[in-house]
Amino acid sequence: MYEKKRFMTLFNDYILVIPSIRAQSTLIHGTIGKSTHLRCSATAPFDTTLYWRRIDNNNVSSQPTRFRQQQHIHGDLLHTTLYIKDLEKEDFGLYACFAESKAGRNKAIIELKGKNTNKSDMNKFFFFFSIKNIIV
Repeated sequence: MYEKKRFMTLFNDYILVIPSIRAQSTLIHGTIGKSTHLRCSATAPFDTTLYWRRIDNNNVSSQPTRFRQQQHIHGDLLHTTLYIKDLEKEDFGLYACFAESKAGRNKAIIELKGKNTNKSDMNKFFFFFSIKNIIV
């Protein structure tokens, strides 16, 4: 038998609702040296805080020049975006966006993977491009 998760709690005679959060996409591909962004949206009560963490518990704000978080409200949704500049190999991995309030905390997981740049495909492209320019 599984344990039923509580979605509400009572606090000073108020019913508090645990925030609900989801990732816009659970898999993002990035290229070393380029920039990318990760996005989550939360349906949450007024006291909710949104923040990002690496699954390996590294705080993403430890490099403020490359990592920037932005949040905005659209109707009853809170949106958070994590912008990452100049991707490095160490940036690839699992990220979690958290929505936390007095009632509790939820998270959504996003995987940031490196794009495969196949050198033989790039060589074929440059060879084709060079031949085309010679013929024209």
